[in-house]
Amino acid sequence: MTNLFKNHLPMNTPRKKPPIRFGQLGQKIRETPPGRYSQGLHLEHFVLEIGRIVTTFPILEQGMIAVLEDLLGGSAPARQIFFSIVNQQARVKVMRSLLEQSSINEDKSMWYDRILDEFSGISGSRNDYAHGLWWTLDGKRAFISTDESKSTAMFQWREVTLNEIQNVFARMVSLNAALQKFQLNRTDRIYRRSAAEERPNWSAIKDEPI
Repeated sequence: MTNLFKNHLPMNTPRKKPPIRFGQLGQKIRETPPGRYSQGLHLEHFVLEIGRIVTTFPILEQGMIAVLEDLLGGSAPARQIFFSIVNQQARVKVMRSLLEQSSINEDKSMWYDRILDEFSGISGSRNDYAHGLWWTLDGKRAFISTDESKSTAMFQWREVTLNEIQNVFARMVSLNAALQKFQLNRTDRIYRRSAAEERPNWSAIKDEPI
């Protein structure tokens, strides 16, 4: 049999760590309460709250587009840039990079950091609720697994309470209020600046005879 690797040079630095495989992950199977589990989320009040989160999230995205536009200096096509980045955390990473590493943003306040942190956290919760694997226990309690790439995903459940979901929605309402205020203030600043630039300098106009 031909040795396909006989002409390949060995690596300069030998591997010191063994390759990561399933057996080295140290995954633990969480213990869950006994009872009858049914696939899916079958608690109406939970479903309604998650529905509010999922349908409200695009409103937050509209507000974050205004933040991105501001971080870009106000002239770039922020909406097109925002939606061309399909991963939410990648969007946050881009905005954080602009905030922390762009000279035009060196005087920005901590408000921007807090907005990005909150949007990132809410986005993570929204994704978990929308894409997680749900189970309902005895028609009363809800459990979710959020890392479906693992072979043990269906055993890595955690309980989700109605209070947790409602708190996430309350954070969304607060963030939206902050973003709405930001957009109104920014629109007002842009309007005032535009009006000042268009106002004629009457002192420079000489009187002409009629």
